[in-house]
Amino acid sequence: MDSSTKYDNPSPRIGVNPFSRLVF
Repeated sequence: MDSSTKYDNPSPRIGVNPFSRLVF
């Protein structure tokens, strides 16, 4: 679970679920 990676790399999941980045 690398939150820093998610923030640095906007995943397409964020578009579908804005809360996805928070969970993952």
